[in-house]
Amino acid sequence: MLKYRYGITTQEYADLLVKQHGGCAICGDNNAKGDKLVVDHDHETGIVRGLLCIKCNVFVGKLSKNIHLLDKMLDYANLR
Repeated sequence: MLKYRYGITTQEYADLLVKQHGGCAICGDNNAKGDKLVVDHDHETGIVRGLLCIKCNVFVGKLSKNIHLLDKMLDYANLR
């Protein structure tokens, strides 16, 4: 399924997981619940960027449609 959907083998998935120290490429969550990390990829080019937990994958998906949303979130939470 990985090869068909993302063009990577199970070994390449495992290599990414090792490179990311077993965790999400963004937050580092190591998926203690046992959930697999999802393959994050550019929907236009198909290039695999890394492995993400579900929360980070959803966040990146939403931001990719409206990058200005991140600015609004930072302002809202007074994080600047």
